[in-house]
Amino acid sequence: MQNRLINKLAVLMLPWLVFTGCYKVETKYFSDPENNGLAIFSNTCNNIFTCYVNGAPWRTQNRTTGGFFSGPQSEVYLSKQSDSSLPVQLIIQWDGFFQDSINNLGWVYLYITVPANFTNRDIGSLEGKRLPIDSASGHFLAYMGALGNNNYEWGTGSIYFNRASYDSTGARVFSGSLSGLLEADFPDFKITGGRFDHQLTPLQIHF
Repeated sequence: MQNRLINKLAVLMLPWLVFTGCYKVETKYFSDPENNGLAIFSNTCNNIFTCYVNGAPWRTQNRTTGGFFSGPQSEVYLSKQSDSSLPVQLIIQWDGFFQDSINNLGWVYLYITVPANFTNRDIGSLEGKRLPIDSASGHFLAYMGALGNNNYEWGTGSIYFNRASYDSTGARVFSGSLSGLLEADFPDFKITGGRFDHQLTPLQIHF
C-alpha cells in the first residue's frame, strides 16, 4: 500500500519537475553598500539595471529561462526604428519595478539616433562614449505607473557606455555585453544613479 502511494506521488510530481526544472534566474544582484537599493556598478553581465526614481529604488525584472509553459524573459531588449521621414534610432528598453512595489511594472526606453546603416555589429561603436540625450541626439520615454501617473513621459539626460559589444563567437553564435551609467529628467520624476550591466544574446537583439 505504501509503495502504491509513493508511486502515485511520483507520477504527480513528474510533470511539475518537467515543467519547472528548466527555470533559471540569470540576474545577479549585488547590493551597493554605499547606495541603498542599488546594485553595484559592474561590467560582468549581471543582467540588471538599477536606479533611483525620485529617490526611490527601481530595478529591472529578473532575466529568466522558462520552464515548459513559460518562455524566457529578459530585463533589456534592443531594437531599431526605421522610418523614411525620421532619423534611424537605436532603442534600448528596460522593464522593471519599484523595489517596494514589485507587482506594479514600469519601463524606460532610450532612443539614440544612429546612422542609417547601423547593424547589431555596430553596437561596439558605443563603447567608451558619453552621450547627451536631448532632442537632437535622442530622447527617453518612460512609464512609472506606481507614481500614480498613467501617462508616458518624454525625458532628456545622458548615458555613458562603459562596455558595448556584440559579435560572432562561433558558427551562427553571437554574444556581447552592455554596461554603463545613465540619468534622466522627466516632467514628473527624475532618474538618478542609474547603472546597467547586461549580457547580450540574440534573445535581446531585435534587429
